Amino acid sequence: MQKEVHRYKVIIVGNGGVGKTSFITRYVHNEYLKSYKPTLGVDFFVKKLDIDNGSRVHLHLWDIQGQECAMNMTSTFYRKANAAILMFDITQRKTFEDIRIWKQDIDTKIFRDTCPCILLGNKSDLKAMQEVEESEMKNLCQELGFVHYSEISVKQNFHVKESMNILVENLMDNTEGIFDSVVSQTEGIVHVNDNVQKRCCA
Repeated sequence: MQKEVHRYKVIIVGNGGVGKTSFITRYVHNEYLKSYKPTLGVDFFVKKLDIDNGSRVHLHLWDIQGQECAMNMTSTFYRKANAAILMFDITQRKTFEDIRIWKQDIDTKIFRDTCPCILLGNKSDLKAMQEVEESEMKNLCQELGFVHYSEISVKQNFHVKESMNILVENLMDNTEGIFDSVVSQTEGIVHVNDNVQKRCCA
């Protein structure tokens, strides 16, 4: 019997250099990018997951350029997005402060109630250099309506898969996978279980 397939478009936004491409590469291929290369425009990735209820999820991950000029193109990139990941660098306070700008941009271009967003603070392995406290993340999460927040380390593969599992569960519970698929450049398959710890903003 053919499995039911749910396709979701997930956009990943945030300032340049916070680790968006490294995050996706770690999640899709379990590889760590040691060198930084700015994304120009948008890159596409696909992750295929088997869900415990017997269905299958295809996540179409859009890695969107972090430079300011990208704001002029986001209407095109955001179109038909089912969810969003907003990422910052916990060692660079400016990247956290700019989350408000990215979230406002999403809220004005995507119907908020149908687009769950999660907030991720990368580089938790650099605690000695941390400029953003977890309490600040929680407060911003509550204020702006994120469904989840977490400190992560792409380098150490800390809370990468777990955060994505929470986003997928939220998508499965609250939205329909109606995004028209695009041609994948990369793909992988993993198994999602229900035993993940949710860090709720409410």
